[in-house]
Amino acid sequence: MRSDDSGVRRLSTGSGAGSPAPLQRCLVRGVPARGHHNQSLCTSVPGDAALSPLRTPLASMIGPLANSAHEGELPKLRALAARLNLTGLANDTKWNELLAAMRSGSVWVPFFRYRCIDSDFVSSWDAEWWYHVPMPMISVAWMELRHSENDRRLPAQRLDHTQELCELLDRIGFDYAIGDHSIRIFGYSPRDTTEIPP
Repeated sequence: MRSDDSGVRRLSTGSGAGSPAPLQRCLVRGVPARGHHNQSLCTSVPGDAALSPLRTPLASMIGPLANSAHEGELPKLRALAARLNLTGLANDTKWNELLAAMRSGSVWVPFFRYRCIDSDFVSSWDAEWWYHVPMPMISVAWMELRHSENDRRLPAQRLDHTQELCELLDRIGFDYAIGDHSIRIFGYSPRDTTEIPP
């Protein structure tokens, strides 16, 4: 493993005694090497050619992706959405971009809660974006992001992150609504605008 000035670790899979394999190298941002890595981040390069930075924010993502599901779960959810006459407003690409932004720490990381299409259950607020998001994301009827927080330095004041979050959601292309305490991202239409206390 090598680390350059930007803090990017470059992993090499070896075919022999400590020598890097000429066929495959991987780029992982901010993740300590533990002898394994996500194959989706790998790029094939000849010999010792320099690795170019991956051009997508998804390249820095390790962890479950939006379409992570148990076998047979995706067709059941698609059939349920069709039975309920729901039209998708979000897709795996959009959800993956949101997950990548939240996991990378490139924006303020809000608390979230969600409701899925197969239940009326509303989750409690959570801020763990790696393994507590509902998978697969095709099941999400809506997800709310809390857009403000108490200022740690001045507890009587609130910090509002609405503009920053809206810029991210606009860039990704989500359909959303801004409420008093949160921003609701809609996974499906018709949009569920039922007011739920914070």
